[in-house]
Amino acid sequence: MKNILETFVRIALFILIIILWSWVLSQQFSNIVDISIILGGILLVFPISWLGRKILDKNPTPSRATRTCGAGSAPHFFFSKV
Repeated sequence: MKNILETFVRIALFILIIILWSWVLSQQFSNIVDISIILGGILLVFPISWLGRKILDKNPTPSRATRTCGAGSAPHFFFSKV
């Protein structure tokens, strides 16, 4: 049951991401917002990587690694082909 619930949550979040991207693509942002997004993305790479590493180190099993690292593989693959 937990696996089914987790799957539904992931699907719902993926749909939410698609809706948000659809909205973002139709917006015209100012230069300040553009620069903030670029710099924010660059500055957040290390803290997010560090947090993922900490989560993985807490319980280093293959299934945990798949959930931590592999969860975004399908969306990344799909959007790289679009």
